[in-house]
Amino acid sequence: MLAIYCTREVEEQRYGRNKHTTIDHTYINSGKYRKKFDCISGNLPLNRLLFKLAKKMLLHRSGTLYEDMYWIDLNTMEIVAEETQSDVEQEIIYSKKTKEVVKKYNNYLP
Repeated sequence: MLAIYCTREVEEQRYGRNKHTTIDHTYINSGKYRKKFDCISGNLPLNRLLFKLAKKMLLHRSGTLYEDMYWIDLNTMEIVAEETQSDVEQEIIYSKKTKEVVKKYNNYLP
């Protein structure tokens, strides 16, 4: 199983947005950025899933100090748990549901 997370960032300069954590949408949507994921592993479907989730998290959290996290079952390439509604900056708080789903995997660390 693999857990990935990414800092939240947002583009608008509205109240509460952090311009220092705003993503470059042009770069995130570019082929150059996507190609960075081609060599993460020898598994093309995994690399594509990691790209998709990284992009999704960056777009979701742009302009903030919040984070998202996804857990992927490497055997099925399915997302088995996610934390995307955190209201604590720079920290992931695991929900009871996530803890229950993820603890069945041998490499889970609380």
